[in-house]
Amino acid sequence: APGLVECVYGDRSSDTTVMLVGDSHAAQWAPAAEAAAQQLHLRLIVRSYGGCPAPQIFVRRTGFDDASTACLAFRERTFALIGAVKPAAVVVGGADFTSRLLNAPSGSPLTQKEAVDAFEAALADLVAIVRDTGGEVGLVLDNPTQETDPLECLARGSTVAHCSVSSAKALSKSGAFLDATRRVAAAKSLPLFDSFDLVCDDRVCPVAIGDLVVYSDLGHLSREFTLSTAPEFARFISDVLAQD
Repeated sequence: APGLVECVYGDRSSDTTVMLVGDSHAAQWAPAAEAAAQQLHLRLIVRSYGGCPAPQIFVRRTGFDDASTACLAFRERTFALIGAVKPAAVVVGGADFTSRLLNAPSGSPLTQKEAVDAFEAALADLVAIVRDTGGEVGLVLDNPTQETDPLECLARGSTVAHCSVSSAKALSKSGAFLDATRRVAAAKSLPLFDSFDLVCDDRVCPVAIGDLVVYSDLGHLSREFTLSTAPEFARFISDVLAQD
């Protein structure tokens, strides 16, 4: 698309384009998405910006009282790219920013309930924008965050169990945000890639599974872990494309 930056992966000669959009919690799935794109012979475009969710919500910058103008501009270019490329599918992922949402770029903070409602409405609007271009949407349910840096904790010689947050505590922090994502998926009949269930069991969200380190820091999954889920991610993308 002229004047728009594209990071293209997968089978670049394919006539079918899939986009992965969102913040750094979307970008962490790029290794799995690229492997899936190669397997399925898809052209993959990744558009991600740290701290900048894909839905039209306003995240207060750390240490400031307003939203990032760079994020707003990046999001606008992402929407323009979706309109220009008309991808067959858009995969949306992102972290929970509901504790930092504003009602406008330089507006007032939202309550937790207002923030969850705003996120849910904006995510539904994003689905409509993509569908208006002829594409379909899949949602990545965000992974839980840990309470201490997992790599530092393991390096101190602590056990995996000691370094890992419980499933109950992880849900208590982001349950409302996750539920909002699930509601949009259900209301719009969207495939959902549930990374929370992929990471956690009924008791704990482990920082490592055997020799595989799951996390790279407090909130992000390791490249090795996300790449290990490539077969599941390929099935997810196939499900998204099957809606078309």
